[in-house]
Amino acid sequence: MYDKLLEVCGFEPEEIAEEMPRIERALRIIGIDETGTEKAVAYINQYFDPELIGFRKLRAVAVRELANLVLAREENEKVVYFTPTMIGGIESFMLSGDNQGDVYCQSPDLLLWMALGGIFGPWSLIPLLEAAEENGMRAGQAHCGAFQFKIGALAKEVIPKPDLLFTMGGMTCTQAGGADTLAHELFDIPVAYVDGTDYPEGDTWPEISPRHITYAAETMRRCEDRFAEVTGVKISAEAQKEGLVGAAKTLRPLLGLTEMRRKDPVPVGFQEVVLSYYLGVLPMHPDNRKRAIEATGMMAGEVKQRVENGQGIAPKGTPRIFFSFPPLSDASLIGMVEKLGIVISGGGGMNLTAVEMKPPTIPAWEERSIEGIYRKGFWHNGISGGQAFLEQCRYLKVDGVVVANTVCCRLFNPCTPLQKELLEKELGIPVLALESDVYDTRNYSTERLRSRMEAFAEIVKETAVAKN
Repeated sequence: MYDKLLEVCGFEPEEIAEEMPRIERALRIIGIDETGTEKAVAYINQYFDPELIGFRKLRAVAVRELANLVLAREENEKVVYFTPTMIGGIESFMLSGDNQGDVYCQSPDLLLWMALGGIFGPWSLIPLLEAAEENGMRAGQAHCGAFQFKIGALAKEVIPKPDLLFTMGGMTCTQAGGADTLAHELFDIPVAYVDGTDYPEGDTWPEISPRHITYAAETMRRCEDRFAEVTGVKISAEAQKEGLVGAAKTLRPLLGLTEMRRKDPVPVGFQEVVLSYYLGVLPMHPDNRKRAIEATGMMAGEVKQRVENGQGIAPKGTPRIFFSFPPLSDASLIGMVEKLGIVISGGGGMNLTAVEMKPPTIPAWEERSIEGIYRKGFWHNGISGGQAFLEQCRYLKVDGVVVANTVCCRLFNPCTPLQKELLEKELGIPVLALESDVYDTRNYSTERLRSRMEAFAEIVKETAVAKN
């Protein structure tokens, strides 16, 4: 039943034969039946580039990691979950055990969002959202969909109950601590809080106050002690280094793709690039990390060849836009936009500004992890996110901007009107604030947004002609 699905996800025939039993078991636990499989295959074929072999192989990595998550309790001594904002350090925890299977670490919020929603289609996430609404996260109260995925998956026993749950307090998302406290109350899961201070000084970015880094890093060290207490595993300096390097090696080719997307014509679709980026930052088993590094390198080579051949996803001279945070688990909106005679040149949080690419100033691993978070404009605060968008739009030389008003996200949604005002004033190009949601497709309709995007696309085209 799952053969065709694994094939379009980049599995080789011998890999399908070898890995099918455990992947099938995991997919059945999730609830992906024959109908769901057929819908997933149709979704992939409709919205994703079939010629990018590297991207297909990266999808295979995501499917493997999804199976690892669902079967984590069966295959590991200890299971630890982290909220998504700690993605820079989770792999270090995973690599700290003496033997494979000692400790499994993952951010289920992010993995379910990217792998389940991004590959099997956004409808596959709806049962998890509904289960969360039946377990303390009431409908209509704008709860974060990522945290709903985790609560719903725990309630439905799609993922196992962990031995420890790390959460980021007030550092980035104001709902993270509350959602994980709910997990503690509902499922009796011990929670360790990596606390932080919010960043109200919007006009200070890209300068970063050392006190913010120091405070959050100290709470992170206390959580490391808690991790060692629960798992019996102490994080080694070697694991800390390797955990950061693995994700960096995976993402490096993708940053090259960002540069290639400045070419005319644009050689690769935005959905492939942004989904690859977020799949690449997922914590991974060492075997999958090797596969991911190989996959993104292959993908970069394929796109480079297109540039050399003058191939593009749209004709040369097609107007370009910046799209801040589209629904990453729903390809239909991006697919619709790129059929309107415009092309998305950047966005999705993956375009790095100059300050974000600076080397860390503090050598300690904890401070390096925290500083990396604060260097990102949108992690800093909403106003600073607008400043980062401004820098990226200038670099990409776009003709228009879509600022996604992501309804239920405490991090990406704040200051959307201020961001729109800033970009219009500084760039002098059309800016559209578009109501959507990065997690929950029930909060918007691609078809209902079509008329607004069609009108915006026409204005962008006129702007591009006037500029030239």
